[in-house]
Amino acid sequence: MTKKKKENKSKETKKENLKPLYWLVWFGIFLVVLYFISGAVFREISSFNYEGLEFSKEKFGDIPVFHHYYYFTDGAGDLVKYNFYLRLDPRKNVVPIEGEVEFDTQGRFNYISVDANLGECEYASVAIAELSAFLTNNEMKVRGAMPDLIQSERNNVDFATCVNPKDRYVVLVEKGDETKIVREDMCYKVEVANCEILEALEKLQIQALLDAKARAADAAK
Repeated sequence: MTKKKKENKSKETKKENLKPLYWLVWFGIFLVVLYFISGAVFREISSFNYEGLEFSKEKFGDIPVFHHYYYFTDGAGDLVKYNFYLRLDPRKNVVPIEGEVEFDTQGRFNYISVDANLGECEYASVAIAELSAFLTNNEMKVRGAMPDLIQSERNNVDFATCVNPKDRYVVLVEKGDETKIVREDMCYKVEVANCEILEALEKLQIQALLDAKARAADAAK
């Protein structure tokens, strides 16, 4: 075999030996690209924008939640990050609501007045605790109440309806034929059908955020 033929054969052998390496490199590149693509798709699926608010789907222990955060300036002038959690997907919460949502931020109590008959609903305590925590953590004072005078006296709690008191914000939560929220002066009349109290009170919270954001935008103009 001539020297030239030996050199050509040696080159061909090297190429054959390098083929598995080429495939390994290209396969590695493919895996990296696939990782970034799948990661981007996953992030897109687990996060979404609702009416200008960014939410991410997460887990609080074993409970799936929808998380949004925002900043506000507290009474001491410090910037505070608030983590806002919902149990229900706001995109699928179709509870109708009428009227702008706002609460007293000047130190007076905002009442949450709940019909005792709603206590039989599975998520009643969760929904009320959520709303109370939302208002309290945003530096608004909250006081529990009942819309039935006799029951309020028996349980030693405040009595509050849409007509009493007239100078305070009241969230009146009662049973109704249809789940909906209607503002009447300083009262938010929350009617709950089929124990949809969580849907109703989470809708009230998300609308409160949207309306607060709109007011802030108007004030900045």
